[in-house]
Amino acid sequence: MGYCDRALTLGPDTAFYVMNPTRETGLASKQCILEVDGSQWSQATGLVDDAFFALEEVYGCPDCRDQGAEWVEVITTERRHLVRFDPTLDVDIHPLVENQRAWRLKFEETTPCN
Repeated sequence: MGYCDRALTLGPDTAFYVMNPTRETGLASKQCILEVDGSQWSQATGLVDDAFFALEEVYGCPDCRDQGAEWVEVITTERRHLVRFDPTLDVDIHPLVENQRAWRLKFEETTPCN
């Protein structure tokens, strides 16, 4: 219940975070925006490598046992790749996943969404 659908979109200048509630709650969607500086963007894009594009599309069993699912999608001018995984999976999938989790936590812990 509550805000179970959350999405982070990281761009060269701005990070957007959207929280959508389940239909049953009657809550309104929330959106947050943070400025992204060049070093943060460079750090994230520097992690996008051939190893990321070689990852399997699914790790663990996302959305199988009400534990939810996480995913990271990279879209470049040449290619696109989506990786979905079980958030309880205790495996280092790729450094980009940890980078994006840190961004998400930054929004959830320090930035009020309205």
